Amino acid sequence: MKRTAVLHPFLLGAFSILFLYAQNATEMRFGEVVLPLVVTWIATALVMVLLARALGNADQAGIAVSALVMAFFSFGLVFDSLEVLSELTGFSTTANQVLILVGATLIFLAVFSLVRALGEKVVRMSALLNFVAGGLVVVQLLTIGSTLLDQRESRVATPLEEKIPESASRNQDIFFIVLDGYGRHDVLQNLYGHDNRPFPVSYTH
Repeated sequence: MKRTAVLHPFLLGAFSILFLYAQNATEMRFGEVVLPLVVTWIATALVMVLLARALGNADQAGIAVSALVMAFFSFGLVFDSLEVLSELTGFSTTANQVLILVGATLIFLAVFSLVRALGEKVVRMSALLNFVAGGLVVVQLLTIGSTLLDQRESRVATPLEEKIPESASRNQDIFFIVLDGYGRHDVLQNLYGHDNRPFPVSYTH
């Protein structure tokens, strides 16, 4: 049977990181996901090599590693869900963490046993998983592209007088602005095209 390149563990790792970036594309730069991507791929490759040697089959190792990747990136979501249930069950945070680790271990062992039992049949599964994982990555890239395009279009400068409500400009000329957070000048420049460097310089003199 013709072998298929085992790409889905790497694609699923990329999907998980790109999914998080897609939800925050307007608040961070794409360059900030490069390091997590590289670290994820290196770790995935190392585990792949170890399991491939242990199992003697790269396709079986790939499916097991994909399960590990998804379990790793699902930890936060599962933990948050258990925290909500904790309010009803009385489980502590530590108990939830232990429960997640035990559950993830059992799932991994189940997947490991399954791929061992399937033998050469996992070659077909690798091709399918490559296709599905690749599709997930493409969807996230399209989402990111659409978000960044909308952001660029919204950067069109609007005259300050158009931003101030007519009632405010007519009734008062004093504005009290309280900021609960303030972005760095490089973030403001990258996300909104605004050079804010003169402002911090002005209030330090």
